[in-house]
Amino acid sequence: MKYFHVIMRKGQVSVEFSVIIGLIIAFLIPGLTLVAYQSNVGRTDYALSEANLAVSRLANEVNVVGATGSGSAVYVDVYVPPTFEGFNVTDREIIMSVRTDAGLNDVFRVTDYQLEGEGLGNVKPGINTFLIQSVNRTTVSITRV
Repeated sequence: MKYFHVIMRKGQVSVEFSVIIGLIIAFLIPGLTLVAYQSNVGRTDYALSEANLAVSRLANEVNVVGATGSGSAVYVDVYVPPTFEGFNVTDREIIMSVRTDAGLNDVFRVTDYQLEGEGLGNVKPGINTFLIQSVNRTTVSITRV
């Protein structure tokens, strides 16, 4: 009878151990899914904040050069995020398109001066140098160097 009692205890421990491992896995899988999702959201937020920083920096420099007057110019180094899709200058807006998991997002800033753009199709991810120069009292030119 003692032998039978020892076998039952080992079997009970084995079942309890399996239940504990199952519960741990049941709690671990949703937690890992949440961490993976948050990591992806963080990557998207980072790309958009980098694009926002780049466009803001260019817009601020355009406003400074425009306020300084005709003939003034400045070179600006700007980091463009790896998910960059396109760069455009229209009337008074600087627009950068960035690809995220949600699709294509446009980040833009409005400037105080009319804009002209040259060589903006050559903008690539990484560090790009732009020449921002005042053409006249109302117009500023942005050129990728």
